[in-house]
Amino acid sequence: MDKKKLYATLVMLLLLIIAFLTYLIHSNTTSNIDQLNKKLAGIEESIKTLQNTCTAPAPEPCPACQVAVEKPPLKKLLRDDIYKIIFSYKDELNVCYKMRGPSKPATRRLVIALTIKNTGEVLEAKTTDSDINNKKVENCITKLIKKMRFPEFDGDLYKDEIYISFDSRSLI
Repeated sequence: MDKKKLYATLVMLLLLIIAFLTYLIHSNTTSNIDQLNKKLAGIEESIKTLQNTCTAPAPEPCPACQVAVEKPPLKKLLRDDIYKIIFSYKDELNVCYKMRGPSKPATRRLVIALTIKNTGEVLEAKTTDSDINNKKVENCITKLIKKMRFPEFDGDLYKDEIYISFDSRSLI
């Protein structure tokens, strides 16, 4: 029985008790008192039953009825997985890139050595090659990549170099 039903039932029982007591006060006959006592005893029994229902522990689920849910085996982390996550941060990467100010070459490239734990946490991200030639931009991008979380994967570490290219306006 849920708590709302129990609460409503208890309120109804209390109202019945109040009605019987009011009737008893206004009535002076002994037969009415006997009838009232019998009804009150029945009400008390109902309240005890409800209390036992609410305090009884929930039954244990049947082990045979439970379906075992196993985690699917972990896959290898692929370069496509890496780039999907990186491109999901496109706006933040563009904010970093725009810190460089105006520049002549239309396309700029940044190469980052990346080490990722099997939990998806980035252990290391450092610039290995760049024609951006702006440490502030490079540091902003590597700090952002270090905060990214990648899918869990099979194995210990994922190590690779990733290439990030920008045109004169944004990440491409």
